[in-house]
Amino acid sequence: MEFYIDDLRLPVPIQEVSVKTGADINTISLVNSGEVGLYGGEKLDTLSFSSFFPSRYRPFCQYNGFPQPETFINHIESAKREKKPIRFIMTGTDINKQFLVESFEKTYKINGLGDVYFSLSLTEYKEIEIPQIAPATNSSSTKKPTTTKRPTDTKKKKSSTTHIVKRGDTLWGLAKKYYGDGSQYMKIANANKDKVKNPNLIVDGWKLVIP
Repeated sequence: MEFYIDDLRLPVPIQEVSVKTGADINTISLVNSGEVGLYGGEKLDTLSFSSFFPSRYRPFCQYNGFPQPETFINHIESAKREKKPIRFIMTGTDINKQFLVESFEKTYKINGLGDVYFSLSLTEYKEIEIPQIAPATNSSSTKKPTTTKRPTDTKKKKSSTTHIVKRGDTLWGLAKKYYGDGSQYMKIANANKDKVKNPNLIVDGWKLVIP
């Protein structure tokens, strides 16, 4: 089993990693039922472990030629200071994700070896997905030009009728009959120009249009 902080492989195998998972449980009180719990979603995973950064190779180290302790320390403290996540990997398990450094404690032991002991607590990091909002467009460029509609004549047009001329009919009399006003006889004359050449003369049997 190997352990990595980003691309830095830890020289000494970690003996114990504490993993904590959980969920938010909201409680409410119901009449006649008492207190009940409601699932509110998963909490972020947390990890904690302790080990040390050796200053030189020893038989228990997993590989030789590893960086000095300050390289690991600077990397972790830089991520914490800049509020950037680090990736912690523990091969052989499903632990391979990004974490934020919650706390980092180090101890310099006066043993002449230069090793640095540490305790590291990590909290799972999740990116916040912010939906993109389309930029507002100039209303003047997108607004459709308004057109003024002419008011439509809602009055139903009167349908024309016809009249067969009989003896004694006159245009004045027909206007009086159909319009209630004999002085409008020229409306009938104009509508029948193909026949009526003289408004004072109409012939029996003519079929006149009464507009």
